Amino acid sequence: MRIVITGASGFLGGAVFRQLTAAGFDCLGVSRANFPNLLRVASYADTPAGDCLIHCAETNDRSLANAGGEALEAETRRTLSVLLTKGYRHVVYASSAILYGDRWMTPRKVTDPVTVTDIYTRIKRMSEISVMEYGGSVVRLANLYGPGMAATNVLSNVLAQLGRDRTITMHALDPVRDFLWVNDAVSALTILSERRIAGVFNVGSGQGISIGELVGLAQRAAGTRQSVTGLRTLDQPSHLVLDIAATRQQLGWSPQTLPEVGVRELVEMKMKSGTQII
Repeated sequence: MRIVITGASGFLGGAVFRQLTAAGFDCLGVSRANFPNLLRVASYADTPAGDCLIHCAETNDRSLANAGGEALEAETRRTLSVLLTKGYRHVVYASSAILYGDRWMTPRKVTDPVTVTDIYTRIKRMSEISVMEYGGSVVRLANLYGPGMAATNVLSNVLAQLGRDRTITMHALDPVRDFLWVNDAVSALTILSERRIAGVFNVGSGQGISIGELVGLAQRAAGTRQSVTGLRTLDQPSHLVLDIAATRQQLGWSPQTLPEVGVRELVEMKMKSGTQII
């Protein structure tokens, strides 16, 4: 079975391509950038056919997507439409938990309503509907973190400020989010590509951690005691955690890396890279 992975030079797509290739799967990684061992295409609409498509090519940068406006939305729609004509036996689409919004204090289930508020969420929902109509798998991902994550990731921001003998400053400390180690996300995508189970799946840790608590995990791992401040206090709670019970039951999958373990590993990687943390 040949698995085709779009966005294979990105954070999630790259992790999927590396791990599946290392596990012996026949994989074709596709990218619009020039990277070793990947097929470069001018447009993801030019992605070759295969047995299974894992579509990770859409941007996960909300501000970038919104800046792209309706032109990006139209291009995304056209690209996915072309991909779905290529005869893949199964399609797995990497969506986002942000579709649930952040105003619910209880973990979100896939049966809960979704909220479309901007170009980014409209693109995600549009793509979800197309893939579901195709009979594919939609994966609503929590906040992914791990080696190679973007500099705009909230944990990247924390790590960048560790050991600088100054206050760690975050936008806000009280939002609660679900953080998932990227390799655990890859495991879920792998199961869906192999077993071709149609439907919508929440893939997260199932745990809520505030930004303030995340900073605390990083400081404990680094052995630092910097003061911490949030630039603002939110007027209302911001809470987004996934209910993963159905995913556990249907896929036999569960996250393996607890946040304290994953954060510690990233801090250790930072220290080994020669960046001093004091």
